[in-house]
Amino acid sequence: MSRPGESGGATERSPVSDEPGGAPAALVIARSPASSSVKPELAPMLDADRRTALQALLVRRAAAWAAAAAPGSAFVAVEGSLDDVAALLPPGVNAFAQEGGEPADVLAAAIARIGRGPLLIAGTDCPRLGADHAAAALGDLAAGSDVVIGATFEGGWYLAGLREPRPDLLTVAPEAWQREGGIALVLRRAAALGAEVAMLRHERLLVTPADAAALLADPLLAPDLRAALSP
Repeated sequence: MSRPGESGGATERSPVSDEPGGAPAALVIARSPASSSVKPELAPMLDADRRTALQALLVRRAAAWAAAAAPGSAFVAVEGSLDDVAALLPPGVNAFAQEGGEPADVLAAAIARIGRGPLLIAGTDCPRLGADHAAAALGDLAAGSDVVIGATFEGGWYLAGLREPRPDLLTVAPEAWQREGGIALVLRRAAALGAEVAMLRHERLLVTPADAAALLADPLLAPDLRAALSP
């Protein structure tokens, strides 16, 4: 359907529940910059201190996106130090510790904790994530889509939207994800469950030096990201 295009936040606040179709909530799945070996794929171009600073920047940017998309109902599910991430968050964004071991379990637990829809879900690795993506996803959900997917060029997703808090529309076993083609498996699962799916435009994640080079070649790259990635 669509085409898009004090100090810190609070911790461990109980999420607000509401009926589907009300004000949106937004969830960011984030790794603490204090975690060991953040952004290891960028080691050929950035030392450990710069990778830590980059991760902190990406968390701040994703949290700001969530706060703008869902004022008063933005959450960050944190892997690693909760306090370190909470210090990066704008007021009104609430952090809680991730639960579960596998990514699918982490995602399901976080969705269940928030317990409401419409719900937008993103990670921290999509530097181009913006207000247009949120608006397009929420528009599709309001129009009747059950799930909205923003796919990455690498075969995963950078943004998902759920009309209701249904993790079964997104969570798949890691071994199946690797074996059966990533986002295609999520789409087949949604179809099998009878869900209406909408797609957003593809975006590129920031994972490898090639991704960084592609971003640096973009004249519209935000100055803070350009400074963080430049030699």
